Amino acid sequence: MEVEDEIESILYIAREVSVYRIPPLKANEGHRANDWGDLAQPLWKGRLRIIEKSKGAALQFEDGQTGELFARAEYDPSRPSVDAVLDSSRYFVVRVEDAGRKAYIGMGFAERADSFDFNVALQDYTKRSKAKLNPETEEEEASIQLSTGPKKDYSLKEGPNLGTYLADASAKGKAAGTKYLVQIVVYDLPDRDCAALASNGEFSIANNGLANYKNYIDQIVAQVKAYPDVRVVAVIEPDSLANLVTNLNVAKCANAQSAYQAGVIYAMQQLNTVGVYMYLDAGHAGWLGWPANLSPAAQLFSSLYQQAGSPSFVRGLATDVANYNSLTTSSPDPITSGDANYDELLYITALAPLLTNGFPAHFIVDQGRSGVQNIRNQWGDWCNVLGAGFGMRPTTNTGSSLIDSIVWVKPGGECDGTTNTSSPRYDAHCGLSDATPNAPEAGSWFQAYFETLVKNANPSL
Repeated sequence: MEVEDEIESILYIAREVSVYRIPPLKANEGHRANDWGDLAQPLWKGRLRIIEKSKGAALQFEDGQTGELFARAEYDPSRPSVDAVLDSSRYFVVRVEDAGRKAYIGMGFAERADSFDFNVALQDYTKRSKAKLNPETEEEEASIQLSTGPKKDYSLKEGPNLGTYLADASAKGKAAGTKYLVQIVVYDLPDRDCAALASNGEFSIANNGLANYKNYIDQIVAQVKAYPDVRVVAVIEPDSLANLVTNLNVAKCANAQSAYQAGVIYAMQQLNTVGVYMYLDAGHAGWLGWPANLSPAAQLFSSLYQQAGSPSFVRGLATDVANYNSLTTSSPDPITSGDANYDELLYITALAPLLTNGFPAHFIVDQGRSGVQNIRNQWGDWCNVLGAGFGMRPTTNTGSSLIDSIVWVKPGGECDGTTNTSSPRYDAHCGLSDATPNAPEAGSWFQAYFETLVKNANPSL
C-alpha cells in the first residue's frame, strides 16, 4: 500500500522571527547584522519551523496565523544554508533556492534563547545525518579494534577523590588547631545542562539517571561523614534550576523538569544530614536578573526548599558561577541594555526580598573570571570568552549584608567547550567571535586560556 502523505517531524518552532533584505556580501568579509539597516523594521515577520522528512530537512517561514508559506530553505549539512553573522548571536543569513534561482535573506530572533535553540536543532540534525551517511560496518569496527600502533587511553585514571581532599583538610586542621573549609560543586544531574551541548553529563534520565544521581549524592554523603572535623560548603547544580525558569520551551529541559527537582530536593535533604552548607545555583544577572524572571525564580527556589523540609544547612544561593559579570559597576556593559539589574549586586538585591517559605536570603558570588568587562558580544555568551581575566579575590569582606563571600568556583584553566565543530559535544557558543579559538573539549585543561586569565587579572596577580 502506498503512503500518500509522508510523515514529517518538527525539529524546531520559533513563534516569531524577523526577515530582512540584506546587502551583497563584500569580498573576504562575513555578514554583519549592523549592515542591514534599521533592525526594528524587518521585511517580514512570522513563524519559523524546521521540518524533517525522509529526504531531508528544511526551514519554513510561514504566516503565524494562516500557515501561508513565505519562504523555504532546504538544509543540507554538507552545504549548510545557514550562516551566523559576525556581530550578534541572534541573527543569521539563510540561503533560499527555488528552481535554480538563489537568494540570501537575513533572519533575526527577538531572544538569544530562541537563537540558541535554533542552533541546537540544526546541530542535532547534522549529527544524525552524518551518522546515517557514515555508519560503521562490522569490518570497520574490527579494523578500528585491530589498528596498529600504540593505543591512546582516554579513560579516567585513578586519582584523588573527595575523600582525598577531606583527609588532607582534616590533617591540616588538626595540625593547625582550626577547622578547615572545603568548597565543592555538586554537578551531575541526569540530562545535565539541558539547554547546552558542551557540558552534557554522564547520567541520562532514560537510563536510570535519577537513581544513579541519588547514588552519586549518597557517595558524597558517605565521604563527608567520615571527616566531621572538616566544614564542607557546596554549590548545588550550576545552571539546572535556572533552566527550569527560562528554558522549558526546550524539549530536553521540559523532559528533565521533574528529575531536576527531585534530584535537587534529594541532594538538599541528604547533604543536610552531614552538615554540608549549601548554596543553590541561581544563574546570574543576565539570566534570571531580568524583571520577568525574578519572581518565577524566587518561587522555584522557595518551593523546592519547602518541599525538602527547609533543611537547616541550606544557606542561600550562588550567582555568576562560571560566568563573567561584575559584582558592581558604575558603567554598565552595553550588552546589559534594558535590564535594570546589570550587575550581580543589583540582581541579588532585587531577588532577595522575593524569596519566601523561609528561604535564607544569603548569597555567594563567583568572580573568578570577572576581571575584565565589556568583552562579550551578547550577555548570554559564556564559552571561553576572549580577553577575560581573573577577578576579585575570594573574601568575606563583601560590602553587602546579603553576600556571605566572594568565591572562585569555576577553575580558571578548565575549558568551557571545544571549537572543534566535528565534536559530538560542540556547542555553537564556542564558535562565536568572542570565544577563544583552538579550545579543547569541555572540562579539559586549557593552558592558553589560563595564561590569558592570569595576564588580564584585575586586580593583577
